[in-house]
Amino acid sequence: MKYVKRFEPIESDPQILTQLMHRLGVQENFWFDDVLDYKEESHQPALALIAIFPESQNDELEKAIVEAKRTPIITDNIKFLRQTIDNSCGLIAVLHCVLNTIAASSIRHNSILYNAIRSDKGITTFLEESTELEIEYQSAVESGETEIPDDIKYYYVALVGCHDHNLYELDGERSSPLIRGSSLKLGFILNESEQMARIIDSFTHGGIDCSLYKLRQSVG
Repeated sequence: MKYVKRFEPIESDPQILTQLMHRLGVQENFWFDDVLDYKEESHQPALALIAIFPESQNDELEKAIVEAKRTPIITDNIKFLRQTIDNSCGLIAVLHCVLNTIAASSIRHNSILYNAIRSDKGITTFLEESTELEIEYQSAVESGETEIPDDIKYYYVALVGCHDHNLYELDGERSSPLIRGSSLKLGFILNESEQMARIIDSFTHGGIDCSLYKLRQSVG
């Protein structure tokens, strides 16, 4: 896939992704939290999930082949962004979680996200051209404490339940959203273990190296 520019990869840490989300304009009563064991989540709904897993060059090639043959899903129910900046999958996953949940209603006036949504050029072009966004993103990257290895590429995708009762995988390197299962409402239940197990297995090819972060909201 051709990119218009390159970012440094962001550390897979829910606190760092939360910091980035707040820097972009989402109010602080929304945050990302670890899912230590989705089978033990006791029916707690998540607004959205981010899955992080290693992706090899073969995985990238396989995805490109599948996407070349797949009929794109066209729907107004989900806001979908293409990834045009290298290493920005973490940023895109955060944006997919925000824009497709109640968190979108908390975006602060005149913030980066507020202006991106209202840009005449569209969100994707705004992300490519915004110096302010790049500065805030880089600040979040530099707040990380773990050195990211060059030999392993970790990839981020968002999982979002929609009012059309579909559970969508939102991956900016795909041509469109991908339906991964069913959702009873906005958000979904993490301990629907069979569905989650199938999704995670598809990301890791049966392995276990997959982290999950849930988007949460404090009430009151």
